[in-house]
Amino acid sequence: MKNIQQFLKLVNETGNAFFTQTVYKGTPGIWAAISNWRGKKEDMEVGWEILKQAYDSYVKLFMRND
Repeated sequence: MKNIQQFLKLVNETGNAFFTQTVYKGTPGIWAAISNWRGKKEDMEVGWEILKQAYDSYVKLFMRND
């Protein structure tokens, strides 16, 4: 769960998206509410891009092979 919290901090710090932590059937995960009745394809693309950038940052910060 700590890994998810660290990752979500990177996502949410962008100010362009806000994702939260959840548990589904006992498995920790990320709640990504980026689609609704007014949503557009571009909204999904922005959300996906934010997740990819946060993942790249997460790998550099927390998964280094020193």
